[in-house]
Amino acid sequence: MDVLTDVVESVRLSSAVHGRWEFSAPWGLVFAGWPAHACFYVITRGTALIEVDGADSPMHVAGGEFVLLAKGQRHVIKDSAATVPQPAATVLGRCANRRTCQPGGVFEHGGGGARATLISGCFGFDAPDNPLIAALPPVIHVASDEGPPQRWLESSLQFISDEMASGQLGAETVVGRLAD
Repeated sequence: MDVLTDVVESVRLSSAVHGRWEFSAPWGLVFAGWPAHACFYVITRGTALIEVDGADSPMHVAGGEFVLLAKGQRHVIKDSAATVPQPAATVLGRCANRRTCQPGGVFEHGGGGARATLISGCFGFDAPDNPLIAALPPVIHVASDEGPPQRWLESSLQFISDEMASGQLGAETVVGRLAD
């Protein structure tokens, strides 16, 4: 084996897809951050603003884009700069239908305005000090205006989105494996 293969295979991770978020403006959530985890968002409809602790400026993201917060940093995701976000744990704690708040479920939140759909999840690393993980930039944003996406990424994101929307039995497992 070559050195790159050795390094990549040494990264042991577990993934969890939190679910599909159906937001309607105004909406905003603050995530406290999870050391030794990387969080990801796939924006499938609408737009969002992501503010990451330590970043110079917020990221504007739109449908078809992917964001990875490789260091598990504290972050805010919301519909606009004017929206005051709420702690995610508090909002999730108020879920009327607990089934929809479980991993792989559909979570609805917001004030009834413009809609946005996101799929989110995280990766946990057995060894966060792995050189490959340490070398990643804190934020990776695959924007739709940066040319055509890699075919595998576009296909994977579409398949994850479709699988989450299907509500079929086993969708959570399929989406988790796709995230891996």
